[in-house]
Amino acid sequence: MCKRLQPPREEFSGRKAVYSSQIPGTECYCPICFVLAGEEQHSCSPLASSMVDSFVKSKLRDNKVTLFVKGSCPYCRNAIALLKEFDFLPGCLEVVDITGMDDVQDYFQQTTGQRTVPRVFIGNTCIGGFSDLQKMQQELPTKLRQIGALV
Repeated sequence: MCKRLQPPREEFSGRKAVYSSQIPGTECYCPICFVLAGEEQHSCSPLASSMVDSFVKSKLRDNKVTLFVKGSCPYCRNAIALLKEFDFLPGCLEVVDITGMDDVQDYFQQTTGQRTVPRVFIGNTCIGGFSDLQKMQQELPTKLRQIGALV
């Protein structure tokens, strides 16, 4: 089911306001393609997926570490703190807040097998989350030097 489902809201059709809650079966709908809750196929999925793919890939670079985080997540804060111990070249450590961007997490589920945050990328490779980052803490300086991210 589409993760974009939202409760009914007022919509305008010409001059007349139409309340989706007044239409039978429209308790929730996708705001992009307006498919109703419970229906499996959404016309927005390929477009949205393509846009999310472009967004994520635009943040990744061979010589950069990218963290996709949510501001309220303690594991995300811990991952940021761990990485800030290193002396990164300018632009080689990027933290991307994806709070409210469930599509990005769905994309990570499809591409990395996990939708949790943080999602940590070293170069273009997802190494996992905070626990994975902790496990490789000893080899991290070498990896960061190999991609050219450190001063």
